[in-house]
Amino acid sequence: MSLLLTVVELIKVAGRKAVALPADIRTEAACRKLVTDAVSKLGGLDIPTTPVASRARTPSWTSRPSRSTRP
Repeated sequence: MSLLLTVVELIKVAGRKAVALPADIRTEAACRKLVTDAVSKLGGLDIPTTPVASRARTPSWTSRPSRSTRP
């Protein structure tokens, strides 16, 4: 969650609006609530985006790289 809040702050520092609205978007009801909450907090939506991520136990940058097939 701290990374999400950091991104929100960076967006705000750039003079733009941003809100963090974590949600489980597997249901239509959750998606509708997400849009309703976003409109309420932002005053409307021009282009909604949904950066969906699954939190891994080990960050990908610490995983061992696979073997290269290059000679």
